[in-house]
Amino acid sequence: MNNSIEGFMLNKKYRLIERIGLGGTAIVFKGEDVRTGETVAIKILKEEYAQDEEFIRRFRKEAEAAMKLNHPNIVSVKDIGQDGNVIYIVMEYVDGVTLKDYIDAMQYISWQDTLVIAKQILEAVDHAHEKQIIHRDIKPMNIMVSDSSDIKLTDFGIARAVSNSTIQANDNSAGSVHYLSPEQARGGFVDERSDIYSIGITLYELITGVVPFDGDSHISIALKHLDGKIIPPKEVDPEIPKGVNDLIVMATRKDPGKRFQSARDMLSRLYKVIENPHHSFLDEEYEPAYEPVDTALMENAVREVDEVEEVAAEPEYPYVNTAEIVRSVTMKTITYIISILAGIVVVIFIAGLTSRMNANINGLVSEKYVIEDYVGLRADDVVPILKEYGINVVQNIVNDDILPSGYIVSQNVEAGTSIKKGDKLQIEVSGGEGDFVLEDYKNEDYRLVEQALESKGVHTEIREVTSNSVDAGKIVRTSPVANTIVSPGDTVILYKSIGIMSKKVTVPNLIGLTLEEAMEELERLNLKTGKVYPFPDSDITDLFPDHTPAPTPTPTPTIPVETETPTPEPPETEEPESTPTPPETEEETPTPTSTYEEEFFNIFNTPEPTEGTPEPTEPTPEPTPTKDPSRIYASDKVVYQYPAPGTTLNEHEFVDLYFYDFESLREYEECILLYPYGIASGRVHVRIDSTPADGLLSILVDGHFDESDFPIKYMVPKSFRGKTKVVIRLNRNPYMEQHV
Repeated sequence: MNNSIEGFMLNKKYRLIERIGLGGTAIVFKGEDVRTGETVAIKILKEEYAQDEEFIRRFRKEAEAAMKLNHPNIVSVKDIGQDGNVIYIVMEYVDGVTLKDYIDAMQYISWQDTLVIAKQILEAVDHAHEKQIIHRDIKPMNIMVSDSSDIKLTDFGIARAVSNSTIQANDNSAGSVHYLSPEQARGGFVDERSDIYSIGITLYELITGVVPFDGDSHISIALKHLDGKIIPPKEVDPEIPKGVNDLIVMATRKDPGKRFQSARDMLSRLYKVIENPHHSFLDEEYEPAYEPVDTALMENAVREVDEVEEVAAEPEYPYVNTAEIVRSVTMKTITYIISILAGIVVVIFIAGLTSRMNANINGLVSEKYVIEDYVGLRADDVVPILKEYGINVVQNIVNDDILPSGYIVSQNVEAGTSIKKGDKLQIEVSGGEGDFVLEDYKNEDYRLVEQALESKGVHTEIREVTSNSVDAGKIVRTSPVANTIVSPGDTVILYKSIGIMSKKVTVPNLIGLTLEEAMEELERLNLKTGKVYPFPDSDITDLFPDHTPAPTPTPTPTIPVETETPTPEPPETEEPESTPTPPETEEETPTPTSTYEEEFFNIFNTPEPTEGTPEPTEPTPEPTPTKDPSRIYASDKVVYQYPAPGTTLNEHEFVDLYFYDFESLREYEECILLYPYGIASGRVHVRIDSTPADGLLSILVDGHFDESDFPIKYMVPKSFRGKTKVVIRLNRNPYMEQHV
């Protein structure tokens, strides 16, 4: 089917408007449901798949399963159809961009925004896993960012249809391999922990701007997922908090048993990281918050989706930690030999054998690495692996008429030779004229590095980053990384340090100060004024709809006393000569709309005294404006502040100021707790605590309830900044945690 089918109708139900995307298996169109006028996204299978009956059958089955998903962070599947030889699927239309496009536009995402995105992804995946649907192809290209900044996952179930069919590697499918779990690359059994790995790789790219593994071919990238070591995000950017780093590190472990065991498990840890991002939880003995997934049950559930005659399941390849096995065997051997030698030492001369025993043991425990034949392989694929084993690799650029640029021409250590950690291996790499190996420029002056690279014909781009370990003006890192072969005309990004992110500041006590005084104090400490609510001295009666004004006392009328005042006769004066009088113009006098405007109006609109006019000795005082006692007014001084005095903040963070009783201004949201049927019948002890982000813990419910007392209604205090954490305990055991 050709791509120029805009305006075509499908089954007299859907009209194609324009093409909006092209994937490895389908073409995506913006369309319209002519029956309802709703804008939809229509994904049409490419011809090579539309003619594969086995693929179509699987595709329909998986798409029908995906239609059962109903979650705000999942693109809903509305319909599946066929019009002639056109196979299509109708989905919710998302007005936005893919997360991949968003990353490319932003270059990298702050760790705070990364956690917000991670939360939405995990909530969507958790919902799918509850329905026993595994995505299998989570990547930024399958995640949409709407114009309202909502995250939505797409293509649920479709990846399974593709993975069970024959698919050629092409440019459109090349992106998936960067996010592939090791068990998928190995061809082993896939469960929900494979989605966890792909989520971890996606978060890695979000927070660092790059994927951990890259290469020129699908195979080289897949092999890195199997054997390559992922550089922790914090080593790429030292400003990433430890907790955020650990979240990604644990999600991307090669052994599925050492990852988070479910999306809910990772989501539970995510909430803790949000509360304390700088705490490293990998230093602890980590235990999942939920029971690990029973792999056998999950495997059976997945197999039930397929008919028995469809496929014989591939054997599951358990994760094998080769290094751990070698280390274990080595240590057992060492222990055995030490025991023998110890026995000999007891019998024979101790002093004479001690040195030889130490030499034997040192020979046994020294780490060895067997060199392979690397000629004809890409240096970018080989060098990182050798460096992981501590081998010092020296690259020399040579001209070669056979191998293309970047491939290894020769090596100075023969294949099969064992070398130790720290030993040197020299390799010659083919390169064109002017090619060179990028040095490690960390801690060097960015201006000198910029000049050196540009003198070699390389373009440079300077990006500023904060760093607590690298002085301002020095290089933090480069992209591409050190030891990469660079050619004239390439671009190298230099990440220049602008110094430490910020200094720590103690929040001062601002209660009792005016707004101007508080702002001056915050500015002095390099802090910013956040929310000011309500405005000082303003009328806030409307914030209290239940307020009943106090009755206004009726004034007692007074009878004026009449007095006769003699009228002086005007003195006789000569009439002056007539002078032209300018025409009188009526100036439009602004009418003050509030007490404050009236006061300023009187100050700035008092007429200047004319020459010869005597100034009054006792001016008549203006009446002092008084507040209506039936109204409610904010204070003119700070009553409450957030964060509280004594809190430690970074410079340039915000402090909110409140000019009325803080808690009386807080809004509440009604929530309902239904009867928890999963517990034993009888009376239930229920305790519900709430902790606003800007307040203190309060107990909302605490007591014993019968089944007839449910549902229990309770009012949750809402935060002015952030969300309120609600913890529900049943019979003193944790039951549920919410964020309102």
